[in-house]
Amino acid sequence: MRQNRFLFILLLFLYGCAQIVAPTGGPRDVTPPAVVKEQPPQGTTNYTGKSIRITFDEFFTLNNPLENIIFSPPLTTTPNYKIKRKSLVIEWKDTLLPNKTYNIILSNAIKDYTEGNPLSIYQYAFSTGDEIDTASIQGTIINAETREPQKDLFIFLYDQFEDSLPIMAQPQYLTKSKADGSFQFKNITEGEYKIFALQDMNGNLRFDLPGEGIAFLDEPVMTGQEDTIDLAFFTEDHQPFLISPLTVNRNGEYRFKLNKSCVFPQQNNLRLITSHDLQFYEEWSPGGDTLTLFTTPLSEEDTAQIEITISEYQSIDTLILAPYKPISTGLWGRTATPPPAQVSALHAGSLYEPLTLRFDPPISPTPEIPYTLIRKDKEGEDTSYHTLSTDQPITRMLPVEYPFEPGKEYTILFRDSLFQGYHGRLNDSIQIRFKMKTERDYGTLSILYRFENQDCSYIVELLDSKSKVVDKQILSESQRVNYEHLTPGNYKVRFIFDRNRNGKWDTGNYLKKIQPERILLHDQQFTVRGFWELEEEIEVR
Repeated sequence: MRQNRFLFILLLFLYGCAQIVAPTGGPRDVTPPAVVKEQPPQGTTNYTGKSIRITFDEFFTLNNPLENIIFSPPLTTTPNYKIKRKSLVIEWKDTLLPNKTYNIILSNAIKDYTEGNPLSIYQYAFSTGDEIDTASIQGTIINAETREPQKDLFIFLYDQFEDSLPIMAQPQYLTKSKADGSFQFKNITEGEYKIFALQDMNGNLRFDLPGEGIAFLDEPVMTGQEDTIDLAFFTEDHQPFLISPLTVNRNGEYRFKLNKSCVFPQQNNLRLITSHDLQFYEEWSPGGDTLTLFTTPLSEEDTAQIEITISEYQSIDTLILAPYKPISTGLWGRTATPPPAQVSALHAGSLYEPLTLRFDPPISPTPEIPYTLIRKDKEGEDTSYHTLSTDQPITRMLPVEYPFEPGKEYTILFRDSLFQGYHGRLNDSIQIRFKMKTERDYGTLSILYRFENQDCSYIVELLDSKSKVVDKQILSESQRVNYEHLTPGNYKVRFIFDRNRNGKWDTGNYLKKIQPERILLHDQQFTVRGFWELEEEIEVR
């Protein structure tokens, strides 16, 4: 017995020793390469050489050096970049300017060989004169419309001030913006400069393409100033208003793309130009930059035209509608069963917005559409029968006009094959359930707006926690605005300083010295609670 026990323990020991465990390899490397040596050393003066050598603590790869390695002042010819083991060698043919401090900026140009960790920014300076310049300028660049920081944009400095400089000449100094939109010029000569930012699409360090985004200041900037410089990035609007075809599918859905958004699409007018009995339904995208038309079928030999008047741009255009093939055939030419028409409910349970049915695709309504309504409460269920109607030949939105009671639960039933899509698709049976809200499910936000500047109007947008616009007002003077029936949550306010009072945000123009219209996102957050009124005051400067 004792011998068996000994053998059992010996077997367990041998089994444990035989287990092979793969090594973990340690924690993942997340650090970028670090500079350990510079030849000549950082800050060298009276330098007359034609190359520098920067050595790192590990092997690395180069990431797009033509864009991510910046010489400031810029060179006239492209330098040569070589990797020699753990060193980066930069050679150039240019004759450098006398008594000038040069900066070489590595902006995400260096990545470690194994994990690809980038060295976000490294700056090396040397001088061809007796001293290294020590002045600096720093700032931030954001998108003028979205207020988001802009990264990887070139920022230029010129020591002259002609308006044509960004178009005709390369800058005196340049750098790039970081991921947070910040930028800094280091080791530059003290003085006054013209500043300009560029999204350089052709790599020539000049503003010479219409689509290149820019930013500029009207006045020169000084070295040594305490305040950071704020630049507003935008793209000039040189394009005439255009409408272009985007999509035509087999279901009679035509989409047209606009190169400029319509702020007031409800003021536009569509007119059908055809001798055929063609019906259509129009729908604008929330941003006002896409028009969708749903039409009844055309014969294969026919075409139709839609004349569209865009009041906002005083534009009249004619859109060609080519015939399409409705869904009719399946495999091997057999007749296919079209997918059922779909319906969804918008604003279900809302006290202040009507319950609306949204159809996909649009329907050709019959004079009366019956439905069954079931109301449920503590006493039980109450069933009633109703009808919907509309005078539209084609519709995608159909309101349910019924006095729903707050706090009650409802079910709406539609039988199958009741909704016929305008090209023959029918619905399956539909059941919509919802509970009506009560007054306690809504709050009120009342804000007194005080505007210091009366030289413009203000587009005031109330944003929810997802930055969706829930209310828009155009105000020209100080006044109080009551936002009633709000869903509880957090809200913010955005202001557009509408200089030309056209009801929309406008971009800028460099040669005309027009800055983009200012957008201000108020930093205070307002928390709306149910069955509660919150009063606030905002002073806009």
